[in-house]
Amino acid sequence: MMVKTARKDVKFDKRAAKYDDEFEGKISQKVYQLVMESVELNSGDKILDMGCGTGTILYRLNNLYNIEGYGIDIEEKMIEQAKIKCPQMNIQHGDCSKTPFEGEMFDSLIACMTFHHFYDQKAFAGEASRILKTGSKLYLADPCFPALIRKLINIIIKRTNLIGRFCTEQEIIQIFKPYGLEIKEKKKDGFFQVLILEKVYK
Repeated sequence: MMVKTARKDVKFDKRAAKYDDEFEGKISQKVYQLVMESVELNSGDKILDMGCGTGTILYRLNNLYNIEGYGIDIEEKMIEQAKIKCPQMNIQHGDCSKTPFEGEMFDSLIACMTFHHFYDQKAFAGEASRILKTGSKLYLADPCFPALIRKLINIIIKRTNLIGRFCTEQEIIQIFKPYGLEIKEKKKDGFFQVLILEKVYK
């Protein structure tokens, strides 16, 4: 009898201190820049980076805007790096699908290179809707591979028992629409894209 084992998460803790300078961090620079070109912020906005990693996006945004920055990530060592990089911000260790923040607290949410890692993508969508103000935006940045590549990667993820899944744009629409979040715009650069979702109702 085959025993089904729990799915494994991709861990970044051991690579946290050098993440920005190594392969994954350097690859992420392209999508970070795409996020920076996509966000529209006002002075004093409360911004939450969901899956903030080492805090690179919050750090860059803070250099351009007068924001009240927040971050949350499941990886403790990544959070340590984010707190060093953004000492004046509220950076917390926690689950992006069940955050400690109040309802309708944030003017903008950012989820960069994180959505495909989430075990329960619908739970994340519900939580994003709960803490985002009506009329405000979620910037969802993730790879957008061609169909065949996406299918092959998802097969590998499943067969290696890892947590996560790369979604099509239509799947993302179906995940977020029940929670009042609709795609209003998208920006693309190669295999990366930013979907800009607006919370149109509670």
